[in-house]
Amino acid sequence: MRNEIVRLCPEVEDKIAVIPNGVDIEEIDHANKKLGIREKFGIKRNDVMISCIGRLIWRKGVQYLIKSVPEVLRYNNNVKFVIVGTGPELGYLKSLAGSLKLDAYMVFTGFVSRSILLAIMHETDFFVQPTLWEGMPLAFLEEMACSKPIVSTRSFGVRELISNELGVLVPAADEKALAEGIITLIDDEDERMKLGQRARIEVETKYDWNVILDRYLDVYSKLTQP
Repeated sequence: MRNEIVRLCPEVEDKIAVIPNGVDIEEIDHANKKLGIREKFGIKRNDVMISCIGRLIWRKGVQYLIKSVPEVLRYNNNVKFVIVGTGPELGYLKSLAGSLKLDAYMVFTGFVSRSILLAIMHETDFFVQPTLWEGMPLAFLEEMACSKPIVSTRSFGVRELISNELGVLVPAADEKALAEGIITLIDDEDERMKLGQRARIEVETKYDWNVILDRYLDVYSKLTQP
């Protein structure tokens, strides 16, 4: 984001301080994980649970996730995709999944409470966020705080947050590449754990609200200096 501002207004480069969103790690760590999420949504214990969380609008790219699923199923059909959220594209996305005969492999939760959302995050094996562009996505930070890797896109707002050391990045609006990214994590539990652990450390060191507060205080301190 800083680079984009500097590109547009190079004369203000030395006056820019970018402070990202923060995440309440304590809330996530103390969430109730025993809410029977798999039973609630009909997900078998041996299924790989892959979730996508966010408002269902076009730029979130969920349509590309759904189009990628047939290719994923040709590789491994012991998976369940959970689409969490609601929005104007919900009807279209359900229709798309139905037209591809994916009803047995996809769950659309609609709106869920905060407690259910956090339980889903903890139960999920890994996340897919096929967004076309983002600002500073809070859902990504919360997923990373749950020590879970993310398959996402090299789009604006994502590539500044996630590196290949923290997740799997693919080109945006490319269902084939997205399927390949998902497949890389389905059977590799060790890699999922390594990426998830690195993601958790990244959040603890850069995005915990206590860290963000210190950055705000530093900026205000510099502004009030004579």
